[in-house]
Amino acid sequence: MNALSAQVTAIATSTVAVVSSFPADMLVIAGLLFFFGVLTFFLGKGKILALILALYIASFLFSFFPMVDLVERFHISLPIASGTVFSILLIIAIVALRRVFRIEYAYGRLTTIIEVIILAVCATMLTVALSQNVIPVTYIYRFSPIVSLFLSKYYVFFGALLVPLLILCFISTRRRNFD
Repeated sequence: MNALSAQVTAIATSTVAVVSSFPADMLVIAGLLFFFGVLTFFLGKGKILALILALYIASFLFSFFPMVDLVERFHISLPIASGTVFSILLIIAIVALRRVFRIEYAYGRLTTIIEVIILAVCATMLTVALSQNVIPVTYIYRFSPIVSLFLSKYYVFFGALLVPLLILCFISTRRRNFD
């Protein structure tokens, strides 16, 4: 009887821990969504699109970076090394994309607000998916087991990578003259 009671108590405790940490996860995701929404609104669609595309490039390069050699050679911790390396790769990719693609995005009243929201959702979805699968951010924040289990599925990760690219195909553009 005591063994059954201990198992029930353990299950109840873990369930309460998971349920109580879920609102914190939603607060983090809502904060990212707000951040990217404000960033998109004030900087413009062109710069957030460069950021979204730079996230793809930086995560690809980061996944092949020889991190172990860097940590052993310079005797720095893995979270600091990985954060620094990913930030440098992201900045390089943003600068390169902003220099190569000089596109001004068409603005309208309703379409601008809708596109800002859509781009903020895309950037948030991509950031959360990459943070769970490519970039080791568990030293900064660890999502609850429910969210981590959902984000660790390969088809969810693939969808989180594919959906922003598909949405970028439908954003209206017009070329700028630089003559």
